[in-house]
Amino acid sequence: MASTRRAALGALLALPAASLPALAATHGELPEREAQFLALAPRILPLVEALKSTWQEAHRLYTAAEDEAGTFPGYDDEKMRRAWVHRAKAARDANGYSDAWGVFNATDVALTQVVNGFDEVEMTTLPAILLKAMLVDLGDWWKDSVVADLQRYAEAQLCA
Repeated sequence: MASTRRAALGALLALPAASLPALAATHGELPEREAQFLALAPRILPLVEALKSTWQEAHRLYTAAEDEAGTFPGYDDEKMRRAWVHRAKAARDANGYSDAWGVFNATDVALTQVVNGFDEVEMTTLPAILLKAMLVDLGDWWKDSVVADLQRYAEAQLCA
């Protein structure tokens, strides 16, 4: 899935950032909601990048805390497992994981507010589908929506 997101991101970044809203404004044949979505690209793209970087930082801190706690003892010895969980939580509390998670979550909420409802909009152009593909980390329903859009797009291209 990461390679799919990278390909979508690469295709979108290959276009000048201003071209997506311009595409929305100049193509009168675009459905209104698709044009609105494309016009949001300058707001969406930085939030997608911020979401990725804040997730990476939170993940880095979580992993560092687990490393500091030592090797997980498994589930057979409850006392050892609880001690490890306590050490890992203390390490996360000390290394700033909670703050990093909070920044990630705030970014996720901000992006979700910008794109809310567009997962249900059928996109007809490849730029709009690719922009939607960049949002699959927001939930599986985005992936399902992108796949459906791509299928419709492919059928339209092959039957034209």
